[in-house]
Amino acid sequence: MDTNEVMMFDATMESLSDPIRSELIQTDQASVGKNRSALRNYETWRKIVSQSMPDYLDHTRITNEVNDLEVSVSNGEDELKPMQDELSAAKDKADELQNDASELRQLLDVVNRLRDDANRIAEKTRQVASKRDELSVMAPSAEGRDLKSMEMDFDAKNNE
Repeated sequence: MDTNEVMMFDATMESLSDPIRSELIQTDQASVGKNRSALRNYETWRKIVSQSMPDYLDHTRITNEVNDLEVSVSNGEDELKPMQDELSAAKDKADELQNDASELRQLLDVVNRLRDDANRIAEKTRQVASKRDELSVMAPSAEGRDLKSMEMDFDAKNNE
């Protein structure tokens, strides 16, 4: 090797080892700065992710609960339709029974009136029978005839 080449080599080595002029050191320092910045960003992101993890877990739990509730609601709606149909049929039947009950109440009122009338007629019949009995006791010659028939007989005999 030639001394020039050795000197050039020494100069190049010196320039590469000088922290102010060396491209390698400057590139390395820039790379270190980027790496430090990336490390800070990584630490910040890791902290954010760590702090957000409970929120994520809550979100996952709530999402699962919502899905379960939606399934329950869907099943409930499926069960509700037949029950609503059954309720509608029961309401129709209740209306029918109300109408029947109303008719029966009206019939009961008519029957009660007829019974009361029959009781009054029976009472009047008993009174008439009782008075006929009294009349036959009071006037044995009347032979159970009432006053009107006796008066008619008396008038008929008087007219003869």
